Amino acid sequence: MRGVLTGRSRRGLTTIAPALAMLLGLGAAAACHGESPGAIHTTDGATATPTQPAAHLDPKLGPAHGTLKLSTGFSGEPKHYKADAGGPVDTSYLPGCSGYASSEPDLRLIWSGTGGRLRLFFVPGKDGADPGLAIEGPGEQWQCDNDTYGKDPAVDYPSAPSGEYDIWVTNDKPGPAVDGSLYLTELVYMTPDGL
Repeated sequence: MRGVLTGRSRRGLTTIAPALAMLLGLGAAAACHGESPGAIHTTDGATATPTQPAAHLDPKLGPAHGTLKLSTGFSGEPKHYKADAGGPVDTSYLPGCSGYASSEPDLRLIWSGTGGRLRLFFVPGKDGADPGLAIEGPGEQWQCDNDTYGKDPAVDYPSAPSGEYDIWVTNDKPGPAVDGSLYLTELVYMTPDGL
C-alpha cells in the first residue's frame, strides 16, 4: 500500500492512514509486515533500520573492574568496589539517562535469589563531580539515575530479579574519568550520607 503505515499487532494487521503517519512525523514511511521490528520502508523502496549510535554502552564488552557474584542476604554490608565515572559515550540516547561513560561496563553483577532489595550508589572521590548511573538489568531493562542523594546517584530494586546487571558510572562531562566507589547494599537505610 503506497503511503500507508502498516505493522503487526497481536490482533493482526493494523493500518494507520497517511494523515496520521504525517502527524506522527513518519512522513510517507511504511513499515513492512513480517520483518524485524524497527525496519522502515519508504514508498520509494528504500529501507532503513533505526540503530543505536556508533559509540554506545555495550554490555557484550568485558567490564573494566570485573564481575562479582552476590546472592540475596549477602554479608559484609555495604559492598564497595572501585569504579570510574565518565568516558566518551553520550548516554542520552537511552531514555532517562544523562552523562558520559565508557563503552564497556564498569562492573558486572551476577545476582541470584529473588525478592531481595538491592540498592546501588556511587560516591565520587573528588568534590564537585556530578556522576550518574546507567544499569542494564535482566531482560535488557535499563535504569538510570543522577542526583538522588545530592549529586550522588542511586538505583533501587525493591525486589531485584536474578540475573546479570551491567553497571556504568557516568559523568556530566566527557573526558577524563572521576574515580570513586560503587556501593551495593540490601539495607534500606544505607545511603551515601550514612557511610
